[in-house]
Amino acid sequence: MAFATEDFGWGKVEILYNKQPAQNLHIITVQVINDSQNDLSAVQLNMQVSDGTIVLRGMAQIRGSLDALPLASGYAALLAEGGKRKLTDPELAILSKRSDFLAPVLNRGCVIDARLLVARQDHLTPSIVLQCNHLGVRLRHEPPAVQIWGVNQQRASLVGFLIGFLVVVFVVSKGGATWGGGLVTWLVGSLGIALGAAAALLWRLLMRLFG
Repeated sequence: MAFATEDFGWGKVEILYNKQPAQNLHIITVQVINDSQNDLSAVQLNMQVSDGTIVLRGMAQIRGSLDALPLASGYAALLAEGGKRKLTDPELAILSKRSDFLAPVLNRGCVIDARLLVARQDHLTPSIVLQCNHLGVRLRHEPPAVQIWGVNQQRASLVGFLIGFLVVVFVVSKGGATWGGGLVTWLVGSLGIALGAAAALLWRLLMRLFG
């Protein structure tokens, strides 16, 4: 996001946050999707940044909602204590490296968007660890990828390839070496990713309805 530096040509560039020096600022973005067949309640998300990274501010929100998610009770209580007394070193370490949120309701298919403004004194890229101890919930990490109708493009391509292969086998088995068979095969091949994304969405819908 922003880097402080002292350069012979550009001069000295300083970054301040709340009037305090902040060497390098970064924004960490986390997306949590309820891809299960269940509606969840009281989902607590605990986020902790890597060593050498300080959390300056954090915010989370369910996509489409007007309200931000509240902080988790334990984290909010510790934050409130900071305004009443001097915190111990372990407590300061928690506040400086973590940002915990509570989603009262997380329905199936809903997405939580979380953003953390963090600072580092070096030029290393900050990282984050996400934890959720909710009963029946298992987190699965997916790196950023191009989405087709909300479906990972690589997954859509694989499903589309399988659909295209099955269509070709069907056309050949029916003696479809005709203009019609060739046209169908060409359409399936050209629309493979779209067909794969549509099939993945249909499977997800069926699982939510009957799962």
